[in-house]
Amino acid sequence: MSHTRKHHPLQLLLAALLVCGWTAARAQSTNYDELKVGAYTLPDPLRFSNGKPVQNARQWKRRRKQILTLFATQVYGHNPEAPKHTSYDVFEVDKNALGGKAIRKQVTVFFSSRKDGPKEDVLLYLPAAAHNPVSVILTLNFSGNQSVVNDPAVKLPTIWNGKTHLKRVASEESRGLPHGSSDATGSAGEVNGGGLFLGFSASVLSGWPVVVGS
Repeated sequence: MSHTRKHHPLQLLLAALLVCGWTAARAQSTNYDELKVGAYTLPDPLRFSNGKPVQNARQWKRRRKQILTLFATQVYGHNPEAPKHTSYDVFEVDKNALGGKAIRKQVTVFFSSRKDGPKEDVLLYLPAAAHNPVSVILTLNFSGNQSVVNDPAVKLPTIWNGKTHLKRVASEESRGLPHGSSDATGSAGEVNGGGLFLGFSASVLSGWPVVVGS
């Protein structure tokens, strides 16, 4: 014989209030302003989470796992699983880029089987004089690749505002380099031993219908 447990209406109301309160607290805890960060003390890397000291190399291996867990839960988050369907579209190639010193490639990386799904445009410079595979330096930026290279042919990205969550296409005025900055294309144009791979670090964001970068 089965019995159905009945809940008092007050119990259901209390449960609903707890869920709503927890959700509101989660929403209010999000902070995008470094000036509003309260006082805090960084954990001692040589002490376990229970306060006991790390006394040898074997114990350090356990403490190291705790530290990595802190970074995953409090700083960077967990690595997502690798996309199951990844494809690439080379939409632009210039073998005479940077005055003939480099080969420029612009590529769209699709992270799903849908062309309107998450994607990113990336920028690659290879030394024109290289005849064999070369090493590539990966660099990330926060304003779009057009802002860190002096190359008018770089595609303008869609910029996402982390505070307002609004998207817009970068303007032509955003091209070029701030005063006193070094040109990232120098390593591709002057060094024959390696290439340069540029990525807009704010471009790969979950839930975007159009992911950005150039």
